[in-house]
Amino acid sequence: MSRNLLILAAAPKLSELRDTLVRLEDTIIFALIERSQFKHNSKIYAANEMRFRDGYTGSFLSWFLKEVESVHAKVRRYQSPDEYPFTDNLPDPVLPPLEYPPVLVDPQSININDEIFN
Repeated sequence: MSRNLLILAAAPKLSELRDTLVRLEDTIIFALIERSQFKHNSKIYAANEMRFRDGYTGSFLSWFLKEVESVHAKVRRYQSPDEYPFTDNLPDPVLPPLEYPPVLVDPQSININDEIFN
């Protein structure tokens, strides 16, 4: 169900927000459990373990993230105030910008991507 959150009467109730957050938490935990079943390949996470034709010298994970996030940046994913890329120097969007309502908190104050990545 879609709501116009700019209309106060259409805003979700706190109980609905709580239910949504619990479902999201369950989804994240389930994904982590599923991922933990795969064997760990340390070469994926270490720099200079793989040879890239373009001369890239970081880890496969950082290269892969940069490539995926470059595509996402082009379709303006990171223009949304609740989306944060892990990588820097991404291309500009190819689509026109969208107007987002103001947010209550500075999004960068809750961005913990560096801690997650490290």
